[in-house]
Amino acid sequence: METKEVVLSTIRIAFSIAYCTKTQNNGSLCEAAGSQLQIAVEKVLDEKFGSNAQILSRTQSTVANQRHSSLSQEPNVASAEDIVVMSFRIPKEHNSKDFLKHLYLRTQDNLEDASQNNELNAKLQACKQISSKSMLHAESDCTQRVYHYLLPLWWLPNGGEVEQWWLNTTFCDMDHFNNTTVASYR
Repeated sequence: METKEVVLSTIRIAFSIAYCTKTQNNGSLCEAAGSQLQIAVEKVLDEKFGSNAQILSRTQSTVANQRHSSLSQEPNVASAEDIVVMSFRIPKEHNSKDFLKHLYLRTQDNLEDASQNNELNAKLQACKQISSKSMLHAESDCTQRVYHYLLPLWWLPNGGEVEQWWLNTTFCDMDHFNNTTVASYR
């Protein structure tokens, strides 16, 4: 009897989870939630594919593995949204939207079951397949912040030229913009 070779494809899924605990926890709540999610996903993969699937990697926005530990979430803090990105291999013929829906629903069920027997209550809010070529890394990409500061143009070298350029460029009806902005803050 011939055995058919299973062709695997690598997929990446971004999961959005929320979690809290019923009691004070001694460990890192975010790490526990990420581990609980991974176990729930592994159960789904095992049910669906057996040994033909495997998780390759996991990154999480609140866990500081590649950053200084002071940038990690504090140990006992719940989260309204944490991003976890997992890469795994599954049989190529199952790489579809139907599989993503199945993964979402069964992972949600597995997390609910785990919450019944555990102090940690984790909920799957969403999941989305991202390109395997995507460079999204939950820890670094979902925690970096960009700050924009306003300062007077006269503080900048050639600030007068920037002011003239700005005033001579029509982006929108400024009267309408100003009235809308003022009205929205009243």
